[in-house]
Amino acid sequence: MKIAFLVQAHTNVAQLALLARALHSARSEVWLHLDAKCSEDPSPLLADAQLVPRIPVYHAGFSQVRATLILLRAAFERGYDHYFLLSGQCFPIKPLDWLFERLDPGHDRLNCYPLPRDILAKRLDRLERFYFERHADSLLHRLGNKIAWRLPKRNFVKGLSLWPYGGSNWWCLRHSTVAYVLRYADTNPGFSRFLSTTLCSDEVFFQSIVSNMAIEHELRPALFCADFDPSTHRPRVYTRADIPLLDAREVFVARKMDLAVDAGLLEHYAGVARG
Repeated sequence: MKIAFLVQAHTNVAQLALLARALHSARSEVWLHLDAKCSEDPSPLLADAQLVPRIPVYHAGFSQVRATLILLRAAFERGYDHYFLLSGQCFPIKPLDWLFERLDPGHDRLNCYPLPRDILAKRLDRLERFYFERHADSLLHRLGNKIAWRLPKRNFVKGLSLWPYGGSNWWCLRHSTVAYVLRYADTNPGFSRFLSTTLCSDEVFFQSIVSNMAIEHELRPALFCADFDPSTHRPRVYTRADIPLLDAREVFVARKMDLAVDAGLLEHYAGVARG
């Protein structure tokens, strides 16, 4: 079995180098997309990761999906058994052998559910309302999206040609599933076109394609965890105080970790990943 780790990152080359070193092995390779807006020199990554062509990536925009597709297409040409997508602020908390023991050719690892899911703030208005990707934090853009949000609701089922599913955008898919996803994206341009003007499309794009093609028993929970700060509704940054909590989790990666907040935590789990 061979795994491609697909890392979608925005910044912090020093941390990415630690991540790539922890993930790279005789049975795993690392593919990395670094946001084109990042001005840091990516050369420290080249020893353990293969860099793909870079595009600017913006929070909650369709560029997140485009960057993931760039990673998938590049790695798919090489051919792997599994493709594990993670962010630049994820980090393994288990040895690589632990992951290999839990992946099998009969299952994808993906957290998803049919929309809406109001308890997780995954509402249908994300699809019914227009959202235009923010290329700059400008008053004009915010005003434009406020106006667009008040336009008549769209028929998302007609626009997507399938029922939408949502979920975490960090997953692990089999080679056959990735082949289907790429083929679907190529032969259904209207699907991408519709989602390109929606909010947080990266939490719908892959989840919807996979859930509408897969038999239910082929999907298992993603081997990923995050703990959200209730005040910001965003993943909180772990520290060494969280090691007992993380060690008890039956997952391979945790998000978020930050070299500037607790370098010791990353050094600890770098040792764990290498066994």
